[in-house]
Amino acid sequence: MKRYTLGKDQKLKSPKAISALFRSGNSLYKYPLKLKWSSTEESSKDQNQSKFAVTVPKRKFKSAVKRNRIKRLVREAYRLNRPEYIPNDKLNCSLELLFMYIADKEETLETITKAIQWHLQELQIKNCNEE
Repeated sequence: MKRYTLGKDQKLKSPKAISALFRSGNSLYKYPLKLKWSSTEESSKDQNQSKFAVTVPKRKFKSAVKRNRIKRLVREAYRLNRPEYIPNDKLNCSLELLFMYIADKEETLETITKAIQWHLQELQIKNCNEE
């Protein structure tokens, strides 16, 4: 059975990890999201998991209500699609993902979901979660 939950252990919160992603992470672009990602080989079973974060620029969306709504939409699209594309039991490495919302206006959940699916499919092709 697929688990459609997001726990605290799946959130990328470390300022060091986030700044490392900005410095040396790989990137993918599909409107309205840009994805910065990196993967590291881990020997520990507990570390074989994906962590993610979402950013929405304050410069484009002055209202905190709009920024938070967009972040909720991105998190929901990720939560529903992650088990299909990034199964934790088959992951041979640790993934760090940072979704950056780059559109100038608030998009629909369908548009965001399509972008998330495209990003996760590209990661599946390029990354370490292949058997």
